[in-house]
Amino acid sequence: MNERERYRRAWRDLRLRRWSYFLGVPLFGIVATIFAVALNSVFGTIAGFLAVFPGLIIIHAWLRYRWENFRCPRCGHAFFIGIVFGIPYWRRFSKDCGTCHLPKGAGPV
Repeated sequence: MNERERYRRAWRDLRLRRWSYFLGVPLFGIVATIFAVALNSVFGTIAGFLAVFPGLIIIHAWLRYRWENFRCPRCGHAFFIGIVFGIPYWRRFSKDCGTCHLPKGAGPV
């Protein structure tokens, strides 16, 4: 695999991670709500919501973790982490790497 192909795969992976977060969390929330309502109709308590809510939190945390920890194809550091005065922060919708400033979607130079 050449350098251009590696960058192309990395940017495709970033798009997949972003879309899985923005679509996965609401879709799982809808499915979880339907499941919880069905459980509530069977048991008659809020046990269904209490059973489904931890799953929703875990799915959200896992999808966000995958999106946050996308590695820059050039430098290998976390793409969305920037550092100001030695303090790291998450740059959620950044258009470039927080370390090497590679623009999002760019190929090898």
